[in-house]
Amino acid sequence: MRRMKSEPRHAVIYSSDDSIYVADACKPFVAAVSAGKVVGEAWARGQYPGQRLSPKQLPGISSIGFWDASTNQDWGIKPHYNEGIELSMVLKGKVSFETEGKREIMSRGSLALTSPWQRHSHGDPVIQASRLVWIILDVGIRRPNSEWVWPSWVLATTGEKEKLARNIIHNRKAVCSSDQQMIRGFEDLYAVLATSSPGDCASEASVILNVILLALSKMVDASAETGPRLTVTQATVRHFLDKLKDHLDHPWRLEDMADQCGISKSQFSAVCHGLTNRSPIDYLNGLRLESAATELIREPDRSITDVCFQTGFNSSQYFSRRFSEFFGVPPRQYRKMHEQSVFESS
Repeated sequence: MRRMKSEPRHAVIYSSDDSIYVADACKPFVAAVSAGKVVGEAWARGQYPGQRLSPKQLPGISSIGFWDASTNQDWGIKPHYNEGIELSMVLKGKVSFETEGKREIMSRGSLALTSPWQRHSHGDPVIQASRLVWIILDVGIRRPNSEWVWPSWVLATTGEKEKLARNIIHNRKAVCSSDQQMIRGFEDLYAVLATSSPGDCASEASVILNVILLALSKMVDASAETGPRLTVTQATVRHFLDKLKDHLDHPWRLEDMADQCGISKSQFSAVCHGLTNRSPIDYLNGLRLESAATELIREPDRSITDVCFQTGFNSSQYFSRRFSEFFGVPPRQYRKMHEQSVFESS
């Protein structure tokens, strides 16, 4: 039995369509401010809410803002992606933060740093009483292996900016404690946002942002991983492969995968093999088969054909053959074996 292949969809992992990943994440905050549940302010451009920044005011800043919640809220910032760097710091209270499947509790002085295209969320699932300040800085990344373009107001040298970009890409510690320079920078940014408008204090804000970036540079440099490090291309492919499990039903072809990462098919295949010791298609099929095995046990009444299609296979015969090769038994027998194991253990 075969199912018609669907038309390839727009980029599913690296996408420049911000409305998919970002705009919806802002709606709960906007609604809470409008309802008087929380005090908040932002300067922003594009789809982000807040006072509008003109083209000459803080170019590269997508959004800087804060919320000040005196009580626990009934909303949270759902998982989303940004094309830029996001820094958020808790100045009062506590906030749950999650990225890459790891959840942490941020308290005063905790800084959350996400690199471009890193999935993250705030709230567990709601925002606790807290004051949080954020910065979203667009460095021209539309795919993670793009060259970073820093705004003209960033005062670091070219070498310093290149080093900071490398350290952010390789940073594996999403939440860390800040030094006093970083905390003071965010407190100063909060004070400007709470009392001023972009037309009055954009220059002052740029000075504060440079102080924060300087503190960030010291922080990520001190915590930079030692030993062999991935190139930007390797980090791009690793990020893509990490996200692939969330998009198993997409009709992937090798050229689609390579195009998502902005590299050639041969380069993508070589990097994938170096990271996983498997070809891209073998790696993808392994993810699909592991997902199918989980679904066969989790939903015992669901047809095997449905599980086949859900996990990205478009031929039940091909699925059954690959499943048997991977697990040593066909899907139906695999399900029965695990049903018997559950029965015997109950």
